Amino acid sequence: MMHGPCGDLRTSSPCMEGEPKQCRFRYPRQFSDITTHPEDSYPVYRRRNNRMQVHVRGSTLNNRWVVPYNPKLLMMFNCHINVEACCSVIYVKYLFKYIYKGHDRQAVTIDPDGDGGVINEIKRFQDARYVSPPEAIWRIFSFRLSHIQPSVISLQIHLPNQQLVRFSENDVMTDVDSERQKRSMLTAFFHRNRVDITARSYLYKDFPKLYTWQNSSR
Repeated sequence: MMHGPCGDLRTSSPCMEGEPKQCRFRYPRQFSDITTHPEDSYPVYRRRNNRMQVHVRGSTLNNRWVVPYNPKLLMMFNCHINVEACCSVIYVKYLFKYIYKGHDRQAVTIDPDGDGGVINEIKRFQDARYVSPPEAIWRIFSFRLSHIQPSVISLQIHLPNQQLVRFSENDVMTDVDSERQKRSMLTAFFHRNRVDITARSYLYKDFPKLYTWQNSSR
């Protein structure tokens, strides 16, 4: 799993882009004794200067040219598979962005004949969405578009008597101030610990595995 060669060793490599030309995969990497995780950036993996060298396409490469990989995956699928650990919430957001982004969109313009040379930019602009036949059938039959396993629930955290209380403009304020309206997931967790001894052996984060939160009765 060696990259290249590129850069000064081979300027005609497909990964060379821009002016001046640079490798878009950031090779060769710098030597590093430990793995670090810069903020909002790719992880910098350990690349020790072990002085080992290999000959690839007429060039001598060292540890700076090694592509991150998993030996088990290479043996299992018998192909090149690059692997980088997902170690930040930024990367998790990147993974799910394409699942929930919706339809592909395109801004197009329509130029009818005989408009007298007058360009109406507002009228000619159209925001179009493309739905492929497989996706159209999938939506017509109401099949599931995405799924998260296991299910994820957001547990409320707040200071004493600072929980969020929702009400509409037609509600009576005396009813809004009732104890039922003041209940939250966190207060229900403490209440369950007071009345149920067995519940005291579970942490707040483990409660959704054993108990359910009913929004109607709170």
